[in-house]
Amino acid sequence: MENENTISTTETSSTEVDIASRINALHEKAEALSKLAKDKAQEAIKVAIECGRLLVEQKSKMNHGDWFPWVENNCDFSQRTSYRYIKLFESVAKLST
Repeated sequence: MENENTISTTETSSTEVDIASRINALHEKAEALSKLAKDKAQEAIKVAIECGRLLVEQKSKMNHGDWFPWVENNCDFSQRTSYRYIKLFESVAKLST
Protein backbone atom coordinates (compact mmCIF):
# COMPACT_ATOMS: atom_id res chain seq x y z
CA MET A 1 0.00 0.00 0.00
CA GLU A 2 2.73 2.45 0.93
CA ASN A 3 4.46 1.80 -2.37
CA GLU A 4 1.30 2.68 -4.23
CA ASN A 5 0.96 5.92 -2.26
CA THR A 6 4.60 6.79 -2.82
CA ILE A 7 4.37 6.07 -6.54
CA SER A 8 1.10 7.98 -6.80
CA THR A 9 2.58 10.97 -4.96
CA THR A 10 5.67 10.89 -7.16
CA GLU A 11 3.55 10.74 -10.32
CA THR A 12 1.39 13.59 -9.10
CA SER A 13 4.43 15.67 -8.20
CA SER A 14 5.97 14.97 -11.59
CA THR A 15 2.74 15.94 -13.33
CA GLU A 16 2.36 19.05 -11.17
CA VAL A 17 5.94 20.07 -11.97
CA ASP A 18 5.26 19.54 -15.68
CA ILE A 19 2.05 21.56 -15.51
CA ALA A 20 3.76 24.33 -13.52
CA SER A 21 6.56 24.41 -16.05
CA ARG A 22 4.08 24.69 -18.92
CA ILE A 23 2.14 27.41 -17.08
CA ASN A 24 5.32 29.39 -16.46
CA ALA A 25 6.38 29.04 -20.10
CA LEU A 26 2.95 30.24 -21.26
CA HIS A 27 3.12 33.13 -18.80
CA GLU A 28 6.48 34.20 -20.23
CA LYS A 29 5.04 34.00 -23.74
CA ALA A 30 1.99 36.04 -22.69
CA GLU A 31 4.24 38.68 -21.13
CA ALA A 32 6.36 38.90 -24.28
CA LEU A 33 3.29 39.15 -26.50
CA SER A 34 1.80 41.79 -24.22
CA LYS A 35 4.95 43.88 -24.48
CA LEU A 36 4.97 43.47 -28.25
CA ALA A 37 1.32 44.54 -28.43
CA LYS A 38 2.02 47.63 -26.30
CA ASP A 39 5.00 48.53 -28.48
CA LYS A 40 2.94 48.11 -31.65
CA ALA A 41 0.07 50.14 -30.19
CA GLN A 42 2.47 52.99 -29.37
CA GLU A 43 3.86 52.79 -32.89
CA ALA A 44 0.33 52.89 -34.36
CA ILE A 45 -0.48 56.00 -32.32
CA LYS A 46 2.68 57.75 -33.53
CA VAL A 47 1.80 56.89 -37.14
CA ALA A 48 -1.77 58.15 -36.67
CA ILE A 49 -0.48 61.42 -35.19
CA GLU A 50 1.85 61.90 -38.16
CA CYS A 51 -1.03 61.18 -40.52
CA GLY A 52 -3.03 63.90 -38.78
CA ARG A 53 -0.11 66.32 -39.04
CA LEU A 54 0.17 65.74 -42.78
CA LEU A 55 -3.59 66.14 -43.23
CA VAL A 56 -3.51 69.46 -41.36
CA GLU A 57 -0.59 70.58 -43.52
CA GLN A 58 -2.41 69.63 -46.72
CA LYS A 59 -5.69 71.16 -45.61
CA SER A 60 -3.99 74.49 -44.84
CA LYS A 61 -2.79 74.70 -48.46
CA MET A 62 -6.26 74.26 -49.93
CA ASN A 63 -9.02 76.64 -50.82
CA HIS A 64 -12.30 76.51 -48.97
CA GLY A 65 -14.47 73.73 -50.38
CA ASP A 66 -11.63 71.75 -51.92
CA TRP A 67 -10.86 69.67 -48.83
CA PHE A 68 -13.71 67.14 -49.02
CA PRO A 69 -13.08 66.25 -52.68
CA TRP A 70 -9.33 66.06 -52.08
CA VAL A 71 -9.71 63.55 -49.24
CA GLU A 72 -12.24 61.54 -51.23
CA ASN A 73 -9.99 61.39 -54.29
CA ASN A 74 -6.63 60.89 -52.59
CA CYS A 75 -7.11 59.03 -49.33
CA ASP A 76 -8.03 55.40 -48.74
CA PHE A 77 -10.25 56.34 -45.81
CA SER A 78 -13.34 58.39 -45.08
CA GLN A 79 -13.76 62.06 -44.23
CA ARG A 80 -14.65 61.00 -40.72
CA THR A 81 -11.34 59.15 -40.38
CA SER A 82 -9.45 62.17 -41.70
CA TYR A 83 -11.02 64.32 -38.99
CA ARG A 84 -10.15 61.73 -36.34
CA TYR A 85 -6.51 61.84 -37.43
CA ILE A 86 -6.59 65.64 -37.40
CA LYS A 87 -8.26 65.75 -34.00
CA LEU A 88 -5.64 63.36 -32.58
CA PHE A 89 -2.82 65.46 -33.98
CA GLU A 90 -4.32 68.71 -32.71
CA SER A 91 -4.88 67.20 -29.25
CA VAL A 92 -1.27 66.11 -29.00
CA ALA A 93 -0.03 69.43 -30.37
CA LYS A 94 -2.16 71.27 -27.82
CA LEU A 95 -0.64 69.20 -24.99
CA SER A 96 2.86 70.05 -26.22
CA THR A 97 2.31 73.81 -25.89
